[in-house]
Amino acid sequence: MIVEQSIRFGFEMSNNQAEYEALIAGLRLAKDLEVRCLRCQTDSQLVAGQMNGEYQAREPLLQKYHNMTKRLSLQFEEFNIVHIPRCDNARAEILSKLASTRKTGQHRTLIQEVLNTPSWDRDYVL
Repeated sequence: MIVEQSIRFGFEMSNNQAEYEALIAGLRLAKDLEVRCLRCQTDSQLVAGQMNGEYQAREPLLQKYHNMTKRLSLQFEEFNIVHIPRCDNARAEILSKLASTRKTGQHRTLIQEVLNTPSWDRDYVL
């Protein structure tokens, strides 16, 4: 099953932070849907590499995101994340634009969320 989600951020962040926020939102959604085995695709080579242990999260803020995401990923029986270049994933490009273009009443089958604070700054219970 493929579930799509678009997120609008109400705070400033780097691209890498946005990639982690998207992953965290996806993990929360998958848990809410009672998914047991999860395969995530990201166009962020950095996030995929950090999650797979190929790269270290050295920046303190990215360490917070990485630690939270690792902890959330342990909630699944099976979890893997793969890097998919943006040029190979046209659907991701469309979803990234929806957050800024959606009008009320459109895209009723698409889950859209607005985050006003970073995920690492909130307690999520799964």
